[in-house]
Amino acid sequence: MPLAASQDKPVRKRNVVSRGRTGCLTCRRRRLKCDETKPGCNNCRRINLPCEGYAQRITFKDQTKLVVARVTGRPVGKKGRSSSSKDEEYDEPTGTLPNSSSRKSIGVRGPPSPPSSENSESCSPVEPKQEDTKATPRRDSDTPTDSDPEIYSEIKSDQGHLTPEWPDVLHTAPDSVMVMHDGYLTPYSPMSAINALSPRRILFNSSLSLLGAFEFPEDYTYYEYSANGHLSGLSKVLPISEILKSQAMSHHVYNAAMALAALTMSSFEPYSRGSINLRHHAFHHSLRAIQGLNAELSSSSASRSWNHDRILSLFATTMLLANFELQRGALLAWRSHMQGAALCLNTGYKKLMQTPAGMLLIRSFARMALLLRLYNRDYSVTSPETMPTKLSRWLDLLLKQSSQLRDRMLWLVEEVTALEIQKRQEPELDSFWSSKSSELLCKLDKWRTEVPIDEVPVDDDNSGAYLTISSSDHASLLRVSALVFPNARDPCTSAVNYAAYLCTSMRARTRYLPDSGRIVPPDAERTALTICRIAAGIPPTRFGESFTHSYGMLPSVVGAYRWSTNPGLRNWVKHWLAGYRGPREGIWNVQQTLKLLATMDSLPKPGWHFVAMKVIDEPQEPSSDLDEAHSNEPFKVVLQARVQNGTSTNVFVVK
Repeated sequence: MPLAASQDKPVRKRNVVSRGRTGCLTCRRRRLKCDETKPGCNNCRRINLPCEGYAQRITFKDQTKLVVARVTGRPVGKKGRSSSSKDEEYDEPTGTLPNSSSRKSIGVRGPPSPPSSENSESCSPVEPKQEDTKATPRRDSDTPTDSDPEIYSEIKSDQGHLTPEWPDVLHTAPDSVMVMHDGYLTPYSPMSAINALSPRRILFNSSLSLLGAFEFPEDYTYYEYSANGHLSGLSKVLPISEILKSQAMSHHVYNAAMALAALTMSSFEPYSRGSINLRHHAFHHSLRAIQGLNAELSSSSASRSWNHDRILSLFATTMLLANFELQRGALLAWRSHMQGAALCLNTGYKKLMQTPAGMLLIRSFARMALLLRLYNRDYSVTSPETMPTKLSRWLDLLLKQSSQLRDRMLWLVEEVTALEIQKRQEPELDSFWSSKSSELLCKLDKWRTEVPIDEVPVDDDNSGAYLTISSSDHASLLRVSALVFPNARDPCTSAVNYAAYLCTSMRARTRYLPDSGRIVPPDAERTALTICRIAAGIPPTRFGESFTHSYGMLPSVVGAYRWSTNPGLRNWVKHWLAGYRGPREGIWNVQQTLKLLATMDSLPKPGWHFVAMKVIDEPQEPSSDLDEAHSNEPFKVVLQARVQNGTSTNVFVVK
């Protein structure tokens, strides 16, 4: 053929169509162009192939050896990477996120990449080993181990203790391959479309369980609110932000967290118009969390071992639900969920203490169990009937040796409260009680020496805060400047801690005699005024928001009311308590407290000495239309008093 003729012939073009990354998984595997028809593409329908959907692939890469190399300073090339095939590269995913019709588990080679640990309050850092892909946690000094005879010898030999009917996970061998069941990867939801996965992006572990958990357009806001540390009241008891970012958990954990966030946001001014919808969302997510717990417990077969991840998710969900019930004022449900958390801890404490997230939850349980005992000793979930004695003592040890001042103060408050009731019941043992009080006062003085200078109240006239009280003869008004914490990182916590220290010291120094009754210290009036000056420096609404699930300022202010004989100061206390925007401050009901103060002022009579008082909590049905905490109905109180013939216990109604 002549050369000119060959040059005039048109060039043949290949019929090549570029493929995208958003097609269905079947077409991508066959390397065909997908028309992306929903729910199944036309290519698969034409040749009768099952369309695997449009879920993007997720890559898990074992970077243990890379982390070890960075720590040791050794260069790591391609040969030094983990012994895996090329399908473990970032650009070549190994597993796919199943769609809603998939019911199979996903096998993942090695542990997933750890999320960022910034701003996390880890209790025991993780130090990886090069010869093993499993991280070995470093224990705290107060964490018991299997070789600790003082902790575990008695627990193991306690045959009389009632073992909870939960599957035993204490001796479960770790799985060589991490398997994610469908309980941890929830079906894809259209509401989570804004969080579409990228084929080249490594996800945080929490995103795996979070996908599909959103059911309302506001759910992403709820999750961000809880995961980014905005639940400041809850963080004083349970560090929810660190828990959610620690590792992947079951979907019911996120439902419980979103329920708490929605319930908290429903009480804020910017959301007041839509508070009914927010409360509907809160109760819906709490119900989904309870349903998830029931599904986990009912599926406890031999084929699905109770490993650390499942125990951690169950433990976290029960404690989040307990705080949800506390915030809405359902205290019997609060106690019920705490009993479930105690059973979970009894079963899996050995596995929980091996990871930083587990230790965070154990410390949180110790705080919440202490708050439950402070509210009502009969509600205790750490009694011998509930858990082994050695385990409950270890929980107390975590609080005694805690690095946080508020943990050690609350433990001292419990000790002084128990001693105060004993002094009221048996005043004839005054000498013995005085020696006990001296021991507690030494512990309180030691706590005071450890308070930083920034967390000590100062008298600042420029703060503009003050309290106005009437004189004893009601002839004039006295204006006293408030005590403030200008340099404290958290003024509310510093104020509560120092006021609790003053109140607890006053209670420890108060004596009770058989004939004379209560004998307060000489500086009782001045101490009561100091507590009120601390409370006047911060509005009560801030205390209510900051201590939504904790102890708060209310007990110290009520103590100042009980010790003071100044009518002006007592009236100021009632006025200050009425300034709470919500009906509760943590475990205390503000409305009931105001009624009890008025009732107790009319109770004392000759030959009658107060011992203790507790409110009888009534069961409440969960309802998103009724704010149970704002109910103004009468309530019952059990009053115990010492009379001439012994002890008198009466139940009466406070209206």
